Amino acid sequence: MLADLLIGQAQGTPDELGRSLLYVRRPDQNQAWLARGYLTPKAAVADWLDKNVIAIARDRLKGAVVNPPMGPSYTLSRDSKEAMDFKMVDLPRGRELSFEGSPDGVASAIIGFSFDDVAKANQFDFAMAPQSVFNTFDGLNVTVKIASKGMERWASVSAQAGNPMMQAEADAINARNKDWAYKLPEMKVNQILAPRETLLRPADEPGAGKAPAGLPPGLRAPPPGVRP
Repeated sequence: MLADLLIGQAQGTPDELGRSLLYVRRPDQNQAWLARGYLTPKAAVADWLDKNVIAIARDRLKGAVVNPPMGPSYTLSRDSKEAMDFKMVDLPRGRELSFEGSPDGVASAIIGFSFDDVAKANQFDFAMAPQSVFNTFDGLNVTVKIASKGMERWASVSAQAGNPMMQAEADAINARNKDWAYKLPEMKVNQILAPRETLLRPADEPGAGKAPAGLPPGLRAPPPGVRP
């Protein structure tokens, strides 16, 4: 349901139920009305959008196959839902992860997926776009492709069922997202498409396999693209 409404400033303080008094008016009428409700006017158009593009709990995530714009593709996985950290399945010979949990931010980048803006998907070329495919233990595969437009990064989201039980969920995801592209913050793009090298310790660096120096016990370094 769509409606046009001019909203004035809130009057007084909210009541015991949190409802505010607002002056409102229809654009084609001169009559103003004092209304009571929960409406909080938002200045930006994007703030009115439903940003629940996809919701997958971390305990469902099995891993991801990452095809970044630079460097080779690689696969991240964990053996069970109880496993805290993801592993790099195709770890290069003679190399080690920068620390034990370095793949975690990339493998779980689909969690908390949100966006800054939305546009029709046909405005972007996703044919050869770099991508990550996130897979769950119960057989759902979610593909996120990232296309560039100037300095902006736009994502498409699609799903594939690995078994018949997941078909309904995959169809629902595709029906919601098939015509749309989502502008992502750079930090989220860096997580989704992190180059393999960002997860590895340099081959000639001593202390391979240990947590980064200076971190208290139990504290992990941030995922690629996230500054502390």
